Amino acid sequence: MYEVNITMKDSLNGKTVSRTIDGSNLMVHNGETSHIASCPELQRTLLQQWINERANEQHDTMLELVSWFLVKAA
Repeated sequence: MYEVNITMKDSLNGKTVSRTIDGSNLMVHNGETSHIASCPELQRTLLQQWINERANEQHDTMLELVSWFLVKAA
């Protein structure tokens, strides 16, 4: 399995926020199988969705996606 190291910018105070999240946040499903999205644009969309649905509330701010990379989980 994979983890996603994600870097975001707090648009309210300009600080950088780094998180490691589960790779399942980048999973796409075709009905029979699931896999990590291979298209960077789709990965960005899925991560922005995660930010909007979870991270903004968890950090009580408005976060903007800066960068991300996948890491094979230990």
